[in-house]
Amino acid sequence: MEEAPSRAQWIVKTNDVITSTVRPIRRLSALIEPEQNNYICSSGFAVLKPTKIEPEVLLVYLRSPAQKGKSGGYGLIYYVKTATGIILLTVYSKSEQVDIAAKDIQTIIAEYEQQTINDEKRDI
Repeated sequence: MEEAPSRAQWIVKTNDVITSTVRPIRRLSALIEPEQNNYICSSGFAVLKPTKIEPEVLLVYLRSPAQKGKSGGYGLIYYVKTATGIILLTVYSKSEQVDIAAKDIQTIIAEYEQQTINDEKRDI
């Protein structure tokens, strides 16, 4: 058996959704089909294991183009890996606010993680 390339790191399962971490603006994502169960995936992809959403819905969301609105803003879908999982982060920027500060995104993620912890404690 040949040794796998160093980037071959993830084992994917049926109904996993993979999305490229390289140039995410291109929105390269795929649904893992039954015949691809236990395939090995490159670390250039994030492997998402949907539990509260149908994998097909997640796939459509990930492939959705960033839309320019009437106000001249734009949207970007990106994922962030945290200690508790992966967050799909949709960032919208308006023409009067070109950038969103990294600190603002970090605050949003911290608040989300705290809410997730609180929800898990409540469910116990």
